[in-house]
Amino acid sequence: MQKNKSTLDIAKRIKELKPPQPPKACKFAFSDITPAAMKEHLSNHRNSVGLMSNEAGTVFDGHALRDLPFINQLWDGLDQSTQRKHSNENNMRNSRLSLSLMVQPKTFDKYMFKKGEEAKGIGFWARCLVCEPRSTQGYRLIENQKISQNNLNDFHNKIVEIIKESIELTERGDRICLNFTPDAEDIWIKFANDVEMQIRNNGVLENFRDYASKMADNMARIAALLHFFGGYTGDISADAAINAREICLCFGEEHIRLFSQNEVNNSIIDDETELWMWICNLCNHNLVKNGKPYMKKNSILQYGPNRFRDKIKCEEVLTKLINKGRVEIGKERRTTVVKPVSANEIIDELLEGINF
Repeated sequence: MQKNKSTLDIAKRIKELKPPQPPKACKFAFSDITPAAMKEHLSNHRNSVGLMSNEAGTVFDGHALRDLPFINQLWDGLDQSTQRKHSNENNMRNSRLSLSLMVQPKTFDKYMFKKGEEAKGIGFWARCLVCEPRSTQGYRLIENQKISQNNLNDFHNKIVEIIKESIELTERGDRICLNFTPDAEDIWIKFANDVEMQIRNNGVLENFRDYASKMADNMARIAALLHFFGGYTGDISADAAINAREICLCFGEEHIRLFSQNEVNNSIIDDETELWMWICNLCNHNLVKNGKPYMKKNSILQYGPNRFRDKIKCEEVLTKLINKGRVEIGKERRTTVVKPVSANEIIDELLEGINF
């Protein structure tokens, strides 16, 4: 620079320069995060985030689920904005949140005792697909067999492919909008109408109206995920809609079983419910052990709760369960067997569904 030369032009050009933007974090999954940190991340980095943990005790006992209205709004896909006195405004547009939480039963029960009613009342559980997989404890034998990892590797490769594609779409500001084919739309409408009718008085879903209100939405989302993950082009097919419907019914069964059980645990368990739950538990173990979802009737007298080992008492309660359609009696050769009727079968019968 020459002496005594004006620097006004250079100063003007420097002033016009925009400060460099910090790089966006490429983190998509968190196992422990506060709602405030999540809002900052969705606003300034990536608009899709996953809250995932295979030991979610820290999530249920921590801060992540303390702002359930915020979590619900992310499920709804609504744009959000937050402003605090000592921080910049966070604008979250097209934000999405995925929850994948595995938690021990006692931790879950503890959360339900403290905040279960609040979570239900605000509609959080209605938006979730909750299940309790059958325990395999006692059947995890070590055998000298080689397990192929090919399918798992294919799954991981597909996930990586989807993540890369998602980053590219986000950078361009694009979103993929999926529609139903006419046949798939008919399936969805039939399912939505059947669910709506079952929230009437004496309907299967009468006591689960909050969950029922989201079942059709969840079915549509599951169908879209099946279609997209499978790499199909065009609109969502009838096959994807049918499979999504079956998945929704399975999770609906689990929701009814788990949350009915939670309500029962807070009151005195009647004889019918106790025996039915015991039968279900033993049949679940039989299914894991030998693939048979039923049990010998005599097992109740041999191994059941003490007061049902009396033959007269056992027959009395079992007859009530049969008359109410909660269990079925059959024969395996000369042996009388008992099979519980799952909530899914009850729903599937009442929600006539689509037959192809």
